[in-house]
Amino acid sequence: MTLFRAAGAFALALGATGMIVAAAYAQHDHDVPAPDAHASTHAEHAANSDMKARCPIDGMKMKASGMVKVEHDGADLYFCGQQQADMFLKDPARYYKTSKLGDLVVHMSVLTKDEHVQMMKSMGMGRMVDAAKLEAKTHHVTVWVTEGDREPALDGAGLALQIVGTDGAMSTTTLKRNRMMKTYDAAITAQGDGEQKVAVVITTPPVSL
Repeated sequence: MTLFRAAGAFALALGATGMIVAAAYAQHDHDVPAPDAHASTHAEHAANSDMKARCPIDGMKMKASGMVKVEHDGADLYFCGQQQADMFLKDPARYYKTSKLGDLVVHMSVLTKDEHVQMMKSMGMGRMVDAAKLEAKTHHVTVWVTEGDREPALDGAGLALQIVGTDGAMSTTTLKRNRMMKTYDAAITAQGDGEQKVAVVITTPPVSL
């Protein structure tokens, strides 16, 4: 069997257009700062030292000095292009969500399938889109984990999405490691309208009982 430990959860409100509009919530006792508050310290440090920062929209990691800088709610965020910055500013809570578990911060970028395909094509990476993977799916999810300025290795473990539909039915989708981006990705299918809850969970290797 595979054991699960909840790392963070997010409420997805899906309207008739299939857009994700709800903000993140946490499965723990203390409050979670706004998404930009989690990223601000790392992004500011990255800019000052010419280290790398991740784009909150597509998860791509680049030198902060070559990214588009956006101030949001008193924090500096860095985007790999103007298109991503404009998408975020149009509706920040829809695209980027974070949740905290101890010293770990789980970052989640959520795009509709069409938004993901269009963005990949605009960056000249359309050939990397897996059409078969996206067939019958509604959203593309990218997840990465940080601990302060580090991105810790999840040695022997993995990540998955646990989805609870409007009817209470639960399903689990494995987040596959994207070796080029060094993120975890999955394509999911939203079931109908209304709020659906998605939790990022850490999976351990199977054990025998």
